[in-house]
Amino acid sequence: PLSTSPTFEIGFGGRYCASTARPIPCVGVQVALDRVVAAVQIVHPTPLVHVTSAGFEKALPEIISITSQLWQEGISASYALAKPAEKADILQRCLHQGFAIVIIVRPSTGSGFAF
Repeated sequence: PLSTSPTFEIGFGGRYCASTARPIPCVGVQVALDRVVAAVQIVHPTPLVHVTSAGFEKALPEIISITSQLWQEGISASYALAKPAEKADILQRCLHQGFAIVIIVRPSTGSGFAF
């Protein structure tokens, strides 16, 4: 179990420069949210994830979808559409309120959303 293990991995990744047709630097990263939550539970027995945005109103359906997925996995989570603010201010406010993990949804540079 994670709680008795001295170390465990929460992310994986590597360089994929040799896998591309052209020699361009590229990296892939995967983060296992269930392991992040398990790690937080070791320190914070009742973790609470808060999903929000930095005032981007069109993100509300995505915020609700992410929160719903967390609930389906048995992860305690809440959501809100934050007023426009800097990410650092949102994080500070959420951490002050006791949230162990904060997910900020924002518009991506392409189509869709980024986290």
